[in-house]
Amino acid sequence: MGAPRELIDAVVGGADDRLRDFGFTLRRIVHTIEVAPGVLGWVGLNRSDERGDDQLLINPVLGVRHQEVEREVARLRGKRFDPYIPPTISAPLSQLARRGGDYLFKDGRERKLDRQITKMVDTIAAYAFPFFEAHASLEAMAVALRSGNYGFPHQVVYRLPVALALLGRHAEAQDTVQAALADLGDRQDLAAQDFRAFTHAFDRWVRERATAY
Repeated sequence: MGAPRELIDAVVGGADDRLRDFGFTLRRIVHTIEVAPGVLGWVGLNRSDERGDDQLLINPVLGVRHQEVEREVARLRGKRFDPYIPPTISAPLSQLARRGGDYLFKDGRERKLDRQITKMVDTIAAYAFPFFEAHASLEAMAVALRSGNYGFPHQVVYRLPVALALLGRHAEAQDTVQAALADLGDRQDLAAQDFRAFTHAFDRWVRERATAY
């Protein structure tokens, strides 16, 4: 048995309202706020509602989305550009807070539930805004991508070279792609094929950019 629908609606709806108070806008299933021109702060409320104990677990994830990076990644991969998903870098709240960042909700008095929701969203805001501001620049974004601490390797591998190229660091961007290609070895799975196709488009794009400099 999963969490009751009434509980899910109360928690998700209450969190949406509270995040709106902080300036976020609900974008389908995530919340965003502009932190700089072309840069979005991003909050996702990952949830587990099929625990079998009538409780709802929320695992908040914070991210920063650099729209120019995402637009180029989509174009070079031949994909449709989505204006909100995914974030360019992300981290679970528990990673940034360095302590438990999961929130467990269960049926109870409305006032108690409201307090739990407020505590969760206030904690999100306390860590989100410094994280957003620290990674609003493209240079900071590239450093974060290079660190490997923020995001999934299968996404970072596309975004790091694009960010470096947009910074004008073309040789470094190409070296990053070549290193990723070497890591693929003889793999022929779909993910490997997709990345190899990306590298051909990326190489042409970077050569054009380097010539224009």
